[in-house]
Formats: sequence, structure tokens, C-alpha cells
Amino acid sequence: MAQESKGGDLGCAGFLVILTFLIGLWGLNQINSEGECGGESMQSGSTCSTTVNGHITSRDADEQASEDHRFGWIVLGGAGVLGVCAILAIANVVSNYRD
Repeated sequence: MAQESKGGDLGCAGFLVILTFLIGLWGLNQINSEGECGGESMQSGSTCSTTVNGHITSRDADEQASEDHRFGWIVLGGAGVLGVCAILAIANVVSNYRD
């Protein structure tokens, strides 16, 4: 009978917890962003232009802040789903240690 690697399961669960935390921080940072373009904070009246597949999109500071805010909520939702997976992984590790 093969013995399962309990240490590997614990490492995987720990990795999921840390990843969830970091992605959650990234989402919160995006939600609290006042609009960034190319990593630089935008000032009122400035415009951010991005090109994707030859299509140029321009946004003013308020529109960019709104887009960052929306993206932050999407990222935070993803972190929540990942957090549930982390909890399930930890529960699995705990139940395996009890056996």
C-alpha cells in the first residue's frame, strides 16, 4: 500500500493561502486606485491611450479609475474563489493527518 505525501499536500495548501492573499491585495490596490496609465498615476485632465490588436482606446483619468475599480472587483472575486479552494485544501490536509 503506497503512502501519500502529506507534506506535499500541506505545501500546496500553504501556497494557495499565500497566492490568495497576494491576489487579494492586488485586487484591493486596483479598487483603491485613482487611475494609472503605464504604471504612472494619472492627473485630472490627462488621457491614457492603449493599443490592443491595432485598436486604440483612450480614456481620461476618471474613466481609467473606473476601469481599474471594476478590474479590482473582478480580481477580488477571483481571490475569493481561490480562497475557497485554499480552505478546502487545508480541510483535506487536516482530515488526512487525522487518519
